[in-house]
Amino acid sequence: MAKLRGRPESLAELGYLVRVGRLADAIEDVDRGTDVQTVAGELAGVLEDYERPPARVELITRETAARSSSRGAVLSLLCAIEAEEREDVRRFRRDRLSSSVLDFEAVGEWVAEQQEREPVEHYLEVDLPPGAPPPTYAAAGGRFAFSPPLVVDSARSIRHSVHALSYATPGDVAARAIPTGAGALEELRKLTESLARDYHWQPAQAAIFVLTGLVPFVSRLKVERQLRMGPAAFARIALTVDPATTPREVAAVYAKHRRELVGRRYRPLSEKHLALLAFGAEERAKVPPTKWKAIFAQWNGEHPKWQYTSAHLLARDWRVARERVLRPPKW
Repeated sequence: MAKLRGRPESLAELGYLVRVGRLADAIEDVDRGTDVQTVAGELAGVLEDYERPPARVELITRETAARSSSRGAVLSLLCAIEAEEREDVRRFRRDRLSSSVLDFEAVGEWVAEQQEREPVEHYLEVDLPPGAPPPTYAAAGGRFAFSPPLVVDSARSIRHSVHALSYATPGDVAARAIPTGAGALEELRKLTESLARDYHWQPAQAAIFVLTGLVPFVSRLKVERQLRMGPAAFARIALTVDPATTPREVAAVYAKHRRELVGRRYRPLSEKHLALLAFGAEERAKVPPTKWKAIFAQWNGEHPKWQYTSAHLLARDWRVARERVLRPPKW
């Protein structure tokens, strides 16, 4: 084993390196002069930022952020300070909150009061028939009109929607949504969507920031498991990464999710079995399907180093390989 020039600060740090499977990398870095404590602390740091439930509306106070050494918390604070200087944020707080902010506990009551004053607006999206003239705007009535009158002959040509504001109240495990009209809630919805685009916030985080001044937490590394209907092999792990995150940190988080998804003992197919899988799939897809004895003879003729002793064994390996690719046992 490589000689270590440093020691973990605690068994927890060493255990963490073992748990995420990166102890070997730590030893390699130590051989180049990096202390194990540095490596463990770096990996633990990104997990501190990362291991926050992604469905939650993550917020921190200004005081907490100002006393943190976490890059995620510091970045979150800087974004919030910059956003507070925006004219649209200042205008909303001046016009709708009397130049102040709410306590987080008062958000639900404020939203309910606005909802009582703000009838929900409904929107219809209509597909115009081929050749229909565009509508004309009548300034007197403030409306668009079609001439001749528009006739829609299918319900499929009309789509109904409403605008919805995302927000949260204390104790919520996920964002709430409420339909808006033409008042403060709709104004807040537009503002939060603009802030979410500019600062990579959730719309609900942006809404609480505007209303309360709480700081939306900006995660350095977000993970989304994309599990779809159909073969399990189409599951994906999507990472959204702050470029300042190191490759080691990304690898640690990816390894954790990969292990939870495919297990510790997952092994990819060998070159031989991948080649067999492709070869057999093409032959079995023919009409009528090529018989296994014919596939066996053709395979052995084209792949002398991977020959089989019987068509039965070849067919068995092909079926096992197909299941391992499309439906891995752990997934």
